[in-house]
Amino acid sequence: MSTKKKTDAQLPPLLPLEYCSVARAARLLGCEEEDIYHWHEVGAVKLCVELDDETCRATLRPKTESFREIALFQNFSSDIELIESLDEGENFESEFCSLIGVGPMALSDPHLPPFLTYDALASGLWVVKDQLFFNGEYTLVSPTDLNHIQYEGGLRDVELARISIPDLSSERLVLKSDLEKLHRAIHGVEALNTRYNNQEIATALRQAEQEAQSIRPPRIEKKQAHLIRLLIESHPNLGAEVIENPYAACDVLEAQFARDGIGPIDANPVTVGNWISGKRKK
Repeated sequence: MSTKKKTDAQLPPLLPLEYCSVARAARLLGCEEEDIYHWHEVGAVKLCVELDDETCRATLRPKTESFREIALFQNFSSDIELIESLDEGENFESEFCSLIGVGPMALSDPHLPPFLTYDALASGLWVVKDQLFFNGEYTLVSPTDLNHIQYEGGLRDVELARISIPDLSSERLVLKSDLEKLHRAIHGVEALNTRYNNQEIATALRQAEQEAQSIRPPRIEKKQAHLIRLLIESHPNLGAEVIENPYAACDVLEAQFARDGIGPIDANPVTVGNWISGKRKK
């Protein structure tokens, strides 16, 4: 009777890569790229991207009930002033990635769960959470637990919920651990756990989907987009070029609003493009 150790030894060898692209992973495993994307959708593997000091928006949440500044989220004026005086974001690091806070922290929408957001720089490998695409941005999380690098005057008892990036053209990557997991499953050494045969995975994916539903903004309807386009066209200095190139319109609109004394646009260029076009990326 063969043991698992003996069976493992009979597997075709894999290159000792810490990570590789989806295309190369498919070649190494002898499968199609769409198979890997399918295994990702059912929760069997993670897909990552590699960032190099990428500008992002970080979101914090209380880690425990003992979170000293929990009263901040009750809209007490003195506590809000404390948060607004914190000009640095929090720093985090793990084996795979790191985050450096560079911008002031601010309270998120008070009607949402208690979150703090700030500008930051992200490096290393980050997991793409496709279920949490919202506000016109991509959501990423760390592949492993992050260590909170505290500093004097910073926050305590918080954890990084996610980072958000407007554009994510980086190539999707497969981690070594997932590559080896698929390798063993393809050759029948062990079963592949998915949302259909593993309760823990099913629960995690369901919670992510529920969170996405709770924070996803309303879809822009065609009639709403039509009204926005009519308003743009009615401006004497704005015209068809804004309507024809909605995803390049944010800077043009913001410059015109500044000349008109209206002020900046509180949204990223992708979101503005979605408003004008009536579309929202999924």
